[in-house]
Amino acid sequence: MKNKLLGLALVACFSTVALSSCGSNKWLTKSDKVVVTIDGTEYTTEDLFGQLATSNATGVAAYYNAISEVIVRNATRSYAESTELKKAVDASVDQLKEEAHNNADANGTSYKKEWNAILENKGVESEKELIEQLTYDELQSHLQDEYYDLNSDELLEDYLNEMLPYHVRHILVKVSASAGTLARGTITQSEALKLASVVRRMANLNEDGTEKKTTETFGEVAFQASEDTGSASLYGNLDVMTTSTSFVNEFKLGIYAYESLFAHKNADGRAQYFTDTTADTTYGVSLQKNTYAIPTDAQAAWSSRQETITTDSTWNGTEEVATSTYQRRKDGIGFIPFSVTQKIGEVADMVTNPITNKKVNDGDADYYPRNIYFNYYFNDHGISVITNETEVGNFKKVTGFEKPILCADGDVNKPVLVTRAGSSYQGVHFMVVEKSAIGSTNEELTTYYDKRTPAQLTKDGDADLIGKTYVTAIKSTDTSTYSSRSKAIESEVKGFDSMIDTRMFEYYLGLSTDDEGNLITPVDKDGNSLPSIKIADEKIQETLLKYIEVRRAGNKSDAINSNKDAWDSYIDLLKEQDSFAAKRRIPLVCATRFEEGKIDSVSNGGSCYEQK
Repeated sequence: MKNKLLGLALVACFSTVALSSCGSNKWLTKSDKVVVTIDGTEYTTEDLFGQLATSNATGVAAYYNAISEVIVRNATRSYAESTELKKAVDASVDQLKEEAHNNADANGTSYKKEWNAILENKGVESEKELIEQLTYDELQSHLQDEYYDLNSDELLEDYLNEMLPYHVRHILVKVSASAGTLARGTITQSEALKLASVVRRMANLNEDGTEKKTTETFGEVAFQASEDTGSASLYGNLDVMTTSTSFVNEFKLGIYAYESLFAHKNADGRAQYFTDTTADTTYGVSLQKNTYAIPTDAQAAWSSRQETITTDSTWNGTEEVATSTYQRRKDGIGFIPFSVTQKIGEVADMVTNPITNKKVNDGDADYYPRNIYFNYYFNDHGISVITNETEVGNFKKVTGFEKPILCADGDVNKPVLVTRAGSSYQGVHFMVVEKSAIGSTNEELTTYYDKRTPAQLTKDGDADLIGKTYVTAIKSTDTSTYSSRSKAIESEVKGFDSMIDTRMFEYYLGLSTDDEGNLITPVDKDGNSLPSIKIADEKIQETLLKYIEVRRAGNKSDAINSNKDAWDSYIDLLKEQDSFAAKRRIPLVCATRFEEGKIDSVSNGGSCYEQK
């Protein structure tokens, strides 16, 4: 805790008229090595590090941490003297004491024991040290909030370029087939019926294929039918999906691949963030320029996924001879005929020979028509679209597709993407990109992620933006909905950079530059210039800036490797599925023969009949 005492001592000195009096402070013993100058007053190596002799901080990190603390305390002097700070710290202490009481009751121990455990966990030895720590933490948090307010435009721009936010809606239809069952998954009758119903409702079509007179929006279908209850109540809207969001690969990486490798979206050249894997030396070492670019081998593997399936065949006594085929997948994207999505509902209850009412192949569920259709068209961890022969309902002609495809609410810019995913969201996902990170211009994205609520937009004369931003995308009579979404955006932008401390270090030392390369004078929240802080020793400053550069390089390298691992895992899954499907799927013709009651002998059923 002694490094905290240093900051308190320095701040105490800053606030005195006669700075010379600080020389008597035990933490500020002058020496010949001047490290930092604050408002013209010099502080030395001994001043900064004399008290760190027994700490774990060593080397350049110790300089960085000590000067960072000086920066924080220098920039928050007014707040440090406020009752607001004291109240915040007191509240934190009271909360920890209540936690100690609760733990004592729960564990049958004493309050003292639990309180000491909390102190130990916080890395302090006494309540006084705890208060010092909490005080500094609160000062840091306060300064970070001020920094955000002062630099919100720049932070938003970096957030949009580095985190690549997507606003996505989806409908989840859960299925009982395990996500690991790559070729012979089985679903229930009710699941098959629901798949058919949800697709038909999204298409705005009646059971006979005619267009409904009363339209139903994608959001309304999500609200009533999605089995992701969290997003269903928000009409399918999800939280912002960024490169750090822990969505399943099929969902997140699937969208990235579709948008960049198939749809070739590239507003303001933003496709580079997913497609350009070239390196640069921004951080002093050669690293991939675009952290989240899809690895070159993954790009090739995704785009090379092609599949032509046999839809009908005849049995020549030895093998099946194809009589008709269908291109199920092209350039990485699968095609699901609308007719098949309805067929799976029509045969949902068919589990025995419709003529003899006897079990087929001893009741093996793999041969149920609904399961055969499911495995060929829905049990795909890649991305598919739903096609139709004609433009009707919400089926529209979209660039890049030969046939009309299903679009949310008939909007050609919002094709419905289909994927099969597992984990806690196991099932079939119908996804719609409301705002693309690479299909929207920088200006459009800046406007879309404006954090203002409808009330704030109206007050600022920007009411025309209501309904056109992430915050206002949902119509609600509950104003807390907008407040919550506004806070979510603010939190996203504030917290996206895990190294925000380095930005603040440079800014409050006066080392940040504007677009023209001019140094920026650090100011407080009211725009008043802050007392200047300068690192007197150029070599130390150079070393600290190198330290920041190395940290950033390490952080970027970790993110690049993590991204590569995710893509390797996803591509491996797709390759494994393709291999299993080619070898183990029940022939598609078996669904037709089952429906016709022909799977009762080798002569009728051909390869579909399993002779026992």
